[in-house]
Amino acid sequence: MLQSVLTATFNLLFFRAGPQDFPYDPRLTGWLLPLAALSNYFVLQLALPAILAAAIGLAMVIALSFTTRLYLRSRKLEARYMQTLHALLAVSSVLTLALALPFSEIAPQLEKFAAMNPGATEPMPELQFPAWAGFTMNLLNIWNFAVNVHIYRQSGNASLAGGVLVTMLIAFAVLMFVLFFASFVAALFGGSPTPG
Repeated sequence: MLQSVLTATFNLLFFRAGPQDFPYDPRLTGWLLPLAALSNYFVLQLALPAILAAAIGLAMVIALSFTTRLYLRSRKLEARYMQTLHALLAVSSVLTLALALPFSEIAPQLEKFAAMNPGATEPMPELQFPAWAGFTMNLLNIWNFAVNVHIYRQSGNASLAGGVLVTMLIAFAVLMFVLFFASFVAALFGGSPTPG
């Protein structure tokens, strides 16, 4: 099973397969959901407090699961939900973990911003990080978006334009939920936490 999951993930990353080619096994949910959440946590904790990074990682997979089901239900293709979700979680985990190295170069700069007093009068410092880090992060984010378009387009029998639109709408919905959930967690644990 592991080999078939890895093969399907690799093929999805290079647009050589669709979500329908991902192994169908409900038990994979118990592995891929935590893997995706932990991947997000691993990267985000480089710049955020652990509790906030964990909350965001959890919120992202919850929102992705819900919006994906909603999309396929609206297309009357809910039977494709499990393979679609598993495909999204697998490729997201790989590409998120790939962000760790370039993000580790940017994280210290983000910590400086987070640590600044909002009422301070000194000018905001300029972000200074290697050009390769910014380029690599942009490349990986574009790659992730393109793979998601590919997955949603095939799972929902949509056109390329439809796949792009759906992916953008789902990304926006996930972002809104994550921001709300992160704000709630930050307030619950004593306001806006700072890295450290």
